[in-house]
Amino acid sequence: MITSNLAFALISFLQVAPAQTPAATKVPDHHLVIVDIPDGKTMDRVLALDLDLPSCAPIERSARAVEVIALDSDIAKIQKAGLHYRVAVRNLEDAIEKELSRWVLPASLTPAVGKGGMGGHFTLAQMEAILDDFAKKYPKLCSKKTSIGKSIEGRNLWMVKISDNVATDEKEPEVLYDAVHHAREPLGMTTTLLFMDWLLSNYGKDPQATYLVDRREMFFVPCVNPDGYEYNRKIRPAGGGMWRKNRRKNSLGSYGVDLNRNWPTGWGVAGGGSSSQTSSTYWGTKALSEPETLALENFIKTRNFVVGNTCHTYTEVLLRPVGYKRAEPANVADYRVLDAEAVKVTGMKAGPASILLYNASGTALDHYHFGHKMFAYTPELGTSAEGGFWPNPANQVRIADRHQHMFRTFAMAAGPALVMDGAQISEAPGSNNNGVVEPGETGQVVVSVRNFGAAAPAQNVILQMVSLTTGVTVGKGGHDFGRLARFSKSASPALTFSVAKTVSTPIARLELRFLHEGIVERRSLLVPLKPRSVVIREDFERDHGFARSTSDTASTGRFGRGVPQATTYGGKTYQPGADHTPGAGTRCWVTDARAGSSVGQYDVDRGKTSLLSPVMDL
Repeated sequence: MITSNLAFALISFLQVAPAQTPAATKVPDHHLVIVDIPDGKTMDRVLALDLDLPSCAPIERSARAVEVIALDSDIAKIQKAGLHYRVAVRNLEDAIEKELSRWVLPASLTPAVGKGGMGGHFTLAQMEAILDDFAKKYPKLCSKKTSIGKSIEGRNLWMVKISDNVATDEKEPEVLYDAVHHAREPLGMTTTLLFMDWLLSNYGKDPQATYLVDRREMFFVPCVNPDGYEYNRKIRPAGGGMWRKNRRKNSLGSYGVDLNRNWPTGWGVAGGGSSSQTSSTYWGTKALSEPETLALENFIKTRNFVVGNTCHTYTEVLLRPVGYKRAEPANVADYRVLDAEAVKVTGMKAGPASILLYNASGTALDHYHFGHKMFAYTPELGTSAEGGFWPNPANQVRIADRHQHMFRTFAMAAGPALVMDGAQISEAPGSNNNGVVEPGETGQVVVSVRNFGAAAPAQNVILQMVSLTTGVTVGKGGHDFGRLARFSKSASPALTFSVAKTVSTPIARLELRFLHEGIVERRSLLVPLKPRSVVIREDFERDHGFARSTSDTASTGRFGRGVPQATTYGGKTYQPGADHTPGAGTRCWVTDARAGSSVGQYDVDRGKTSLLSPVMDL
C-alpha cells in the first residue's frame, strides 16, 4: 500500500496507441536472451562479448544464468561464441508495450504513482510539473527547480533542494539523490519523487520525516539523461523504449555515450566499459566528455555531500564501491553498517559492484566515493519478473513503496542516525530462574542502541523506562549513553522493574523512551508474567490440514509435503536431503522436494506459491 500522497494539478493525458513515426521504424528490435553461466570462465567469455547486461543479480552460485538485452547481431555473437542460450522474449519493446497497454489509466494523476503518461511512468514534462507543484505547495521546504546545466540537445538538468529553511545554507549534513543516468530506467525517478513527496507531505506529522527535513539538506536530480529519456518517449510513447545512453552523435555516425561510464574514477579501465561507439557501455572520448556528467560534477563540487544515492534498475541488489576493480573500499566496515540498515526491510543483497556483479568502469558510484569522499550507493530496483525496466503500474507502486526505507536510510546516515536495536528481558538474580518474571519477582531489561550514521550525535542519548501496568514498579529506569560514536553500538546496564505479588494480569506493559537529537522514540515492551505452555506442536510428519493455495501461479517449485531430495552441484549441496525434525522425522513442506540436475531446476519460477495453515483452536 502506498503511504504517500504524491499529487499535483494541471496534468492530464489521454492514452492512445503509439504513433508509428518514421523514427520508430528505424529502431532495431531488442530481445530478452538468457545465457547459461555454469562457471566463472563462461562469465568472462560473456563479458568479453560486450553485451548489454541489464539484470544485476549476483553471480554467486556455481550454476546460474544472466539476462541480455540483445539485438539480432548480439544473438549471432552469442551463437558464434558457442554459449548456451535461449530467447525468453522476442521483440521486447512490443512485449512491454502490450503488457502496459492492458492497464487502463485514468486521466487524473492523483495519486500519481503508476498513472504517468508512458504506461504509468512519468514523462519528462510530468516530472517537471511535479517539481513545480512541490515548490508551490511547500515553498518553505522545497526550492523551485534549478537548472544545473544543459544536456547535449539543450534540455535542462533540474535540481531541487528540500530542507526546513530551504533558502538558507545551514551547514547541515548533505545528501544527493540522482536517477535516470540510463534512459530506460524510469522507476528510479518515480521512487525518488515518492521519497520527496513523503518528506514534504509528512513534515510536522511523522517524526522521522520532520527530523530529516529539519536536520538535513537533501538535493535531488531526478533525471540526469533527459535527452535519452525523451528519445524513448518518442520511439515508444506508451513505454518500453530500450535506449540506454545519451543522444550524442558520435564521429562514426552512431549515437550515445553511457553516462554511467563517463565519470573520471576508473574511466576507460578495460573490462568495465567499451571504447566502441556502438556499444551500450561506450565510455566516450574522455572522462566527463558529456555535458550531463560535467554539469552534475560541477554542481557536486559546490556542495559537501556525505551520502550519494545514484539510482538504477534492475534487479534487487544494492551496489557500493568498488566497481572498476575487484576490491573493497578502505572504509568497508562503515559501509557494512550502512548496508545492513539500508536493506533491513527488503533483504536485498548489498556489496561491491565488482564482486556482486562484474567490473564497471567510470561509474558515478566510484567517483562519488573516491572523487568526492561520499558514502556512495547504487540501488538496482525491481526484478525481471516484475517487468524489468518498464514494470506495469501495479508493480511501479509496489517497487517504489518497498524501497522507501532505503531512501530514508541514506538521508539518516549522513548525520547521527540512532535506533533501538532490541531489548532483552530476564529475571533478576535471586528469582526462581524459570525464564519468566512472575508476580513477586524482579526483572531486568538490557537495551541495545546503534548509531548507523556518519556522525556522532550533538546531544546526549538518553534512555528511560516507565511502567504502564498497575503493580509493576520501575527501579533503575534510565541510562545516559552520552555521545554515541559514528557507526557504533552500545548496550545499557540492566534497567530493573518489580512485579507485586498481587498482580494477576498475564502480561505487563513497559514503555522505553529513547531521546536523541530532539526526537522521542517510544517502544512498547510486553513482559509475560506466566510461564508459556505449548498448545500446538507441528512437525509435518502427519497431515494436519496444511495445504498449498489453489491460487498459486508458479510454473515450477510449488509447495509440497514430502521428503526433500538432495540437490548437489560441483561438490556443494544446495538442497538438503532431509528435514530438521528431531529424531526419525523426514517430511517437511518444501518448494518442490525433487533433486534437480542443476541448481535452480525446480526453483519457484515466475509466479508465487503459498502454504496455508488449517484453522487452529488455540
